[in-house]
Amino acid sequence: MQKIKEIGKKLGIQSREDLIYFIGMFFLVAYLLVISFLVIAKWINPRFVYYQKIVLLHTNIRFPVIMKICIGLMYLSFLDWLIIGIASLFDRRRSFPPLDYKESFFVSILIPAHNEERVIEKILEDLSQQSYRMLEIIVIAHNCTDRTADKVRQQMQNDRRIKIIEYRSKESRKAIALNRGLKEVRGSIVINFDADNRIPDKDFVMKIVQYFNDVSISGVQASLKVANHKNDILTMFQRMELRSFMNIFWRGRRALKLPCFLAGTGTAIRTDILKRYGGWNNSSLVEDFDLFVLLATRRKKIVYASELTVLDEKPVYWSALINQRARWLKGYLIVSLKYLLNFDNLVDYLYRLFPLSIFAWLGTNSLCIYYSLSGQVALAVISNWIWISWALVIMFFLFLSSWPSEKFKSIYLVPLYWLFTYHLVFVALICIFVRDWHHTRHFGEEV
Repeated sequence: MQKIKEIGKKLGIQSREDLIYFIGMFFLVAYLLVISFLVIAKWINPRFVYYQKIVLLHTNIRFPVIMKICIGLMYLSFLDWLIIGIASLFDRRRSFPPLDYKESFFVSILIPAHNEERVIEKILEDLSQQSYRMLEIIVIAHNCTDRTADKVRQQMQNDRRIKIIEYRSKESRKAIALNRGLKEVRGSIVINFDADNRIPDKDFVMKIVQYFNDVSISGVQASLKVANHKNDILTMFQRMELRSFMNIFWRGRRALKLPCFLAGTGTAIRTDILKRYGGWNNSSLVEDFDLFVLLATRRKKIVYASELTVLDEKPVYWSALINQRARWLKGYLIVSLKYLLNFDNLVDYLYRLFPLSIFAWLGTNSLCIYYSLSGQVALAVISNWIWISWALVIMFFLFLSSWPSEKFKSIYLVPLYWLFTYHLVFVALICIFVRDWHHTRHFGEEV
């Protein structure tokens, strides 16, 4: 029984809900592989004939308008991948600001914490050891029911710069906690971290502050790495995902001189900018993306500091992963619709439509299956031109983004990671039922 539990943990299974998601992914991957085989076989050999044997209901009813809309949304996201992916190939390592040990800015660090007794001490220890001394560390213990506040007070005895705000409100959202902390900051720069983060570089604050010597810069985003990437298969794939996202989208945007996305942690922003635009949106499910779009549409300069690293703990179980990303997707959809009529630039506009492309993929495949089971056309025939171009371009850029750091070490996992990305099908279905922000549990497991 213990052996089964260990295997289950490696597969991201702890509960019945995790098992349901895992089984669902198994059947989805089987569907993807079968269709991919049929499509590639037909593509290589046009004479290949696939006979549909299962027909549930003979009908000629079709939905061409819906199909065209879904395919159009899919290829808009395809175009964004293409533009950003090509641009990322031309991104060159930048000359980073020279390390200047003059402490010219007072820095306020905000750490929102909701029941984080397992992890809060570690990040406070990392921040206390920073070489940059002119700073304050504010922990917002928001609606905590555990010993988070006690753990912070223990650290306060060793470092007077640490402060705690015990705050209670009807709702528990990260943005609410951040805005409460923003009222107390004394620094001209605000850096926010999550309670589960680790900062291995003792010069992190010193280095990120250097960027603000350039008065045109409003914000800086550090790179992220997965702290617990060896825990199970889910964290391994999330590591590949995060690295690919940064190498493709963050570097691609840097090459195009577009503002970097805000990741919600490892972010530094001028205090006056935050206060001018009202801080974070309290009602948002994705306060980081909401703030990014707001600042980007106001033409604020946010740069990517790829030489700086924050270690971030990722979900280790399917249920936590799906629920977290369902909240993200619902939040992205809300922000995208809010800025639907804001045509700031093509790349950003297409990216904001990406959440819709997930539903478009789901709709397109549902219609393909319907046409197949109603005896109108073989599934492989209607899907081939959709699948080949859309999927292989994404695979191509995933390969390129993995190659510089991985070489042959885990490059063979890229096709598996591509299959893993289709968990977004379940995310899209679950996000429909998301009503409020929820906290992702952290365990403090680090490798």
